[in-house]
Amino acid sequence: MKKNRQPQVTGAEENLSLLALAGKDTAVAGLIWQPIHTVRNIQVEVKGLIKNEKCQYYLTHIQGNRAQCGMTNSLPQNRRCWSAILLLRETLGDSWLGLFRLPDGRFWLAAIDNGIVVPGGDAIFDDEALATERYRDYSELFPWEIKYVSGIEGLAGENIDLLARLKGATMKSSYRILFSQQIRRRARLLLTRGLAIALTLGITAGGWGYYQHQLEQERIERERAEQLARLKVSGFAERAWRGVKPARQMITACVNEMYQYPVDIAGWALVDMRCDGEKVLAHYKAGIHATSKNFAQSLQDKKFRFQQGMFAEVISLIKVSGDRKMEQLQPIKSIASDVLEILQSGIAKGKMDDVLSSGMRMAKYELTTELSPLTVMQLKNMDGVVVRSIHSKLSTTNKISWTLTGEVYGK
Repeated sequence: MKKNRQPQVTGAEENLSLLALAGKDTAVAGLIWQPIHTVRNIQVEVKGLIKNEKCQYYLTHIQGNRAQCGMTNSLPQNRRCWSAILLLRETLGDSWLGLFRLPDGRFWLAAIDNGIVVPGGDAIFDDEALATERYRDYSELFPWEIKYVSGIEGLAGENIDLLARLKGATMKSSYRILFSQQIRRRARLLLTRGLAIALTLGITAGGWGYYQHQLEQERIERERAEQLARLKVSGFAERAWRGVKPARQMITACVNEMYQYPVDIAGWALVDMRCDGEKVLAHYKAGIHATSKNFAQSLQDKKFRFQQGMFAEVISLIKVSGDRKMEQLQPIKSIASDVLEILQSGIAKGKMDDVLSSGMRMAKYELTTELSPLTVMQLKNMDGVVVRSIHSKLSTTNKISWTLTGEVYGK
């Protein structure tokens, strides 16, 4: 019989940061967090979340009648991995916002409200300006008891030694990140415990009545917690949507700037470009007999830097005009249907979260097309549409493909 083998890690995950603690223990920052709606059937729902997010590792976090699942696709096999944000919660408490410069030069936004990881509140950023902007957005999200800032200038917050706090936390088993195949073993253990409790309570009528009363109380509390969570998520969505650049203006500014880049600079071929609304990063690869000197001389008016493997990155800053002050949220089913039509018509491939049947008010999307984004995203009403990134890739046959990622928010 074949044993389930954990996947090998072939490289550092872009969205993760691994922070060495002691011995084989490692704190992991940057997990994907999703809410668990049915506390009674946690393992069943976790299994579905892991499948949907295409992850291999997970942990569950329960706070009162609320629960959530943290996930990632790959981790080093020879380490004991723990959730960094839950370790930090152990020492910082149940209500705080933090932005920390990490040892590798990246930035970690961490946010806990009422003991629960806030949506988007365990995120890694490469760019300091983007991390700072997101921190300021989140500053007004909840009435944080305290804010922490480490290694970043110009932000209000208490300075702390991040690694010292992580190392000083108690490593509880519930903070340990598990390989997904352990779900089956946990499910069997929970089933055994559940049967034992039911048998014990069933010995007397009084015990059974007490058991039923407890179940009803738990149901009421769970409904209250879910209602509060929906209200908070609604407020979160409103701020998250209004705080970013208008979609139409961002697409126009990004694409117009990306069109300025030639496919060849002194024998260096264009590989790909990415725009986040603040800047455009273009990557070039040296061809045969191409020299770094000729490349540099051809780019006297632009910022650039050479990278390993005869690659170079060219950087240009852009400015997106306008704001969302006059925008109004549309019905989520209306705006989601408009984006889905782009996929269903065949002019783009990709995916989008299901909001037509789930009742959610926010959906992530990803669209890939060989047409210009200016052509694809011609929605009549783009209120509530957020574009996070535009990525273009040049094939060996000089065909350009475009990938847009973002979210839509509605009411």
